[in-house]
Amino acid sequence: MTTTTSGDLQAHRRLRLFTAGVSGLVAVIYTLIGLNFIIVLDMPTDQAFGLPAAGAYLLGAVLLVALDRRVIWLLGLVLQVFVIYMYFNLA
Repeated sequence: MTTTTSGDLQAHRRLRLFTAGVSGLVAVIYTLIGLNFIIVLDMPTDQAFGLPAAGAYLLGAVLLVALDRRVIWLLGLVLQVFVIYMYFNLA
C-alpha cells in the first residue's frame, strides 16, 4: 500500500494547474484562428473550426481545475490524440 505525502499532493495540483494553463493558452490560439487573426489554411473562411475547438479546450481547462478525476485526464488524452490525428489527416 502506498501513501501520498503533502509534497506529492502539491506537485499533483501544480501539474493539474499547469496543464489547465496550457489548455487555456491553446483555447486562446484557437480563438484567434477562428476569428481569422491567425491564418492556418489557404482559405481563411475554412477556419470556422477554431471557435468550437477553443470552446472544447476552455472546457477542458475548467474541468482540470475544478475536478481531480482520472476520467477527465483520460478523456482529455483521447480527445487530444483525436485532434492530432485530424490535424495530420486534414493537412
